Amino acid sequence: MAQNRFRSQTYRPKRRVKLFALGDVISTRMLMANLPYIGFIAGLMIIYIANSHYAVKTIKEINVMQEQMKKLSWESNARKSELMYNTMQSQISNRVGHTGLNELIEKPKKLEY
Repeated sequence: MAQNRFRSQTYRPKRRVKLFALGDVISTRMLMANLPYIGFIAGLMIIYIANSHYAVKTIKEINVMQEQMKKLSWESNARKSELMYNTMQSQISNRVGHTGLNELIEKPKKLEY
């Protein structure tokens, strides 16, 4: 019987992976050679996604703190205006009038030693 001269026993077909997105055929050897680069790109993508999540979380916290600052500012302004009203001379004289204290009509006297 005759031997097949065209096909040797050591022939192995190359494994090829078809990437449908690229429409190209890439060998497994080429894919394995670029695996560190692919891993690096995947790591950068994970860092990018984590950073965007952190930024959104930080923005939400800032918005909550700004609302709290507005409320505290309103409360501070209300207290300040209440203090200004209560320290007016007329209000003080109304409060202490029942104790017998009255406003000075003449100038105060200076004591000298």
